[in-house]
Amino acid sequence: MDNKAVKKPKLVVAGASGFIGTAVCHELIKQYDVVVLTISRARSEMSDPSIAVTWRYCDLFSRRDVENALADAEYAVYMLHVRTPTSRLDQADAENMNLLLADNFARAAQINNVQQIVFFGGMIAEGNLPCKVLENDNEVLATLSSHTVPVTSICAGIVAGPGGTFIRLLGNMTLRFPIVFIPTWAQKSHQPISVKDVAKAIHFCIGNRETYGRQFQIGGPEIISFPEMMKRTCTALGKKRTFITTNSISPRLYAVWMRLLCRGTNKYVISRLIESLRQNMLAGDNLLQHVIMQDAERCSAALAACVDKTTNQLLPNPRIFTSKEDTTDLRSESRVRSIQRFTLPEEGHAAWLAENFFRWLAEFTKPFIEVKSDRDGSCSFYIRFPRIKLLALTFKPEHSSLHRRMYFITGGALLKPMIERKARLEFRDVLDGRFTIGAIHDYTPRLPWYFYISTQAMVHSLVMRAFQKHLEKTPRKKP
Repeated sequence: MDNKAVKKPKLVVAGASGFIGTAVCHELIKQYDVVVLTISRARSEMSDPSIAVTWRYCDLFSRRDVENALADAEYAVYMLHVRTPTSRLDQADAENMNLLLADNFARAAQINNVQQIVFFGGMIAEGNLPCKVLENDNEVLATLSSHTVPVTSICAGIVAGPGGTFIRLLGNMTLRFPIVFIPTWAQKSHQPISVKDVAKAIHFCIGNRETYGRQFQIGGPEIISFPEMMKRTCTALGKKRTFITTNSISPRLYAVWMRLLCRGTNKYVISRLIESLRQNMLAGDNLLQHVIMQDAERCSAALAACVDKTTNQLLPNPRIFTSKEDTTDLRSESRVRSIQRFTLPEEGHAAWLAENFFRWLAEFTKPFIEVKSDRDGSCSFYIRFPRIKLLALTFKPEHSSLHRRMYFITGGALLKPMIERKARLEFRDVLDGRFTIGAIHDYTPRLPWYFYISTQAMVHSLVMRAFQKHLEKTPRKKP
């Protein structure tokens, strides 16, 4: 009899440091060799004997790092949503960072012949959310699906589980005062789902060809209102509160009130919550919903699991255990990330954008800065009086193509050299050329930090806005 253990398929999870990712990993280790990618060095070094997963530090903004991390993986689960700083200074919108991260992951999955990507995101009620919110949420899925690997999309509304952001918001709003105000516009119907059922849904879809290329919206077994969820949260916490419905609180004012009660919560998360409260968020009828409804956990039971029975307090998000170390690391490294999105003229591409950016920059800064381009595509910036090299950009043809231009920032008076990371500038087409991203990663300024913030960082922001306006005036003709 062969006693050798059967080798489990390798599955890579991106974005598993929160409460949903933790539950998903606990579910998936039953059948897979789970590797979790994280940008947190502290989390990658933290041992957790309660769960047999491999935590791997990965610079998810580096295409090469993600390609190496996905080597030999058969399946991948993507739950990345940027809500915390990725550098000491992020001159970038979360939407643009999420777009770039998704593009890295999709390309890496294609190169490594990953069989399937399972994407988990928030539920969207089409036609009710503002166009920008709807578009931003769909972009990650569209980017993951823009390559050859089949993608299964699972979306849920309110997820209830230990450490959940929404449950923490409910708890803070009901614990602080004996009277809780409910806006009249927040009376819509919701279908909260247990985090355990989310994990089961993801597990069901992995390797299930019937789900390849399909999108599912899932919810729990009960349809309840926001006020009812708040009342059940009070019950789970053993508190009694008086609830008053009022039409005098606008969504914007309610968002401000939430931020005051829940300091430290990402404002993007609160904005999404406010938008979801203004509409019905129901899952509808689909294959996956039928599967998880067979033994789905009810809302009251899911809420009870969020409370520490010994202290009668809400359990923390797993991410909190490394938050201080992460903040300390970001401050000590003093790195800068900058990401902008550009819409190019018809049939434009990254190579065209890079060439035009340097040409425009030479004219824009001409009175003060000299921009010198070499034959190999590299570029240097000099201050004219006195003549000092400020920055040197070395073109990397091995990492470049028509739809991507990569430059390493290799020297100059403004750069503080770092041994572990290489500062780089890239231009990259995303979403099949619909947009082009211009990004600076791992730049470490030589200037003292607070002086840098008030000088070079401000100048960079002004220059990129000026270039955006220049592109808007560019004739929409074929480059």
